[in-house]
Amino acid sequence: MYKIRQATSNDILVLRSIAERSWLNGHFSSDTKQSALLLLDSFFAVEKISGLINDGVQFSLLLEQGLDPAGFVSWSRTPVALVIHQIYCLPATQGRGYVKILINEVARIARSEGRHTLDMKVASLDLQRHFYESLGFRLVNGEIQTTETDPAKDHLMRRDL
Repeated sequence: MYKIRQATSNDILVLRSIAERSWLNGHFSSDTKQSALLLLDSFFAVEKISGLINDGVQFSLLLEQGLDPAGFVSWSRTPVALVIHQIYCLPATQGRGYVKILINEVARIARSEGRHTLDMKVASLDLQRHFYESLGFRLVNGEIQTTETDPAKDHLMRRDL
């Protein structure tokens, strides 16, 4: 049994823990884990995430399995779409449909706001493209820069609602 609730700034360490455990398990070899932890620290710095949540720039939903946090999704609003920035579920919960449940909940919120588009930034198409396409997303363009100062590239996928 699971429940979904709005995450607050009090949940930042929980969100970071979920991201760390799922990110390091799924995306990095043991040789690159130290570099990954440093990158994760910059993405999930408490002050940064707290500011995004408290200023209403970014929103997060936390999925709890029983009493235990199991996954989360974070998104922001643009004039046309909601944009998913991160979605992580613990490796032990893989196969339970939690990623799909979280995406569908953000889609429900987007529709309730009168939006017709759900966008998602995806870091690695090699690992995730087929899965996200099975959920109705399509690749919009090759690559987009996440920020002017961050050379990392994300792929933009879109789902019409």
